Amino acid sequence: MTVSDDRLRWELAATRGRLRVALESGAEPGPAHVYIAVGLRPETLRALTRTLSQRLTVSADHLPVVLTDCPSFRHARTAGVVLEYLPDARTWRRHRPGASWDDLLTERLTRIFFDFGCARTVVVDPDALPTLADLLA
Repeated sequence: MTVSDDRLRWELAATRGRLRVALESGAEPGPAHVYIAVGLRPETLRALTRTLSQRLTVSADHLPVVLTDCPSFRHARTAGVVLEYLPDARTWRRHRPGASWDDLLTERLTRIFFDFGCARTVVVDPDALPTLADLLA
């Protein structure tokens, strides 16, 4: 078995796991809105996922997928919202000094778009989180 075979098997298992979690949480499998939430503190990420969950309560018309570099993302879990972790740039450089974090981000977004289908992409400003009203507009 080659390294690419191992990676392919790992990605397939990870995709199945993400979809299973999304379905078990009560979320519909699509269309997905991808929220890129890089640079958020744990409490800010929790506020974002709470607002996304409230948005689903009002109108469950999409699957929110949040890509975050917050290492304590597990505390931000909420029903109907899929969380995807991406190591922050400093952590990535420490573990993979020769690999570009920008390439990692691009690959991860490509995989998320492929796995979930993406109808909308939102880059979240850590200093101005979207409100429930913003998300409903």
